[in-house]
Amino acid sequence: MVVTERQRDPVTAAPPDGGTPAGNATRTRKIGEDFLSAADEAISRGLSVDSVAFLESTTQEGGQ
Repeated sequence: MVVTERQRDPVTAAPPDGGTPAGNATRTRKIGEDFLSAADEAISRGLSVDSVAFLESTTQEGGQ
């Protein structure tokens, strides 16, 4: 039997402060906000009034 090792992609070094490059973080945040906004709109359009009322009435409050 032949044993093979997986080759890993080279990891790029993070900036010294441990964060992401400034432009990349802003761009990523904007993409995330746009995605969440589009998902929220799609869900709102997909739910009927009865569905919204049902979901609101079945929301769990507190622990079990």
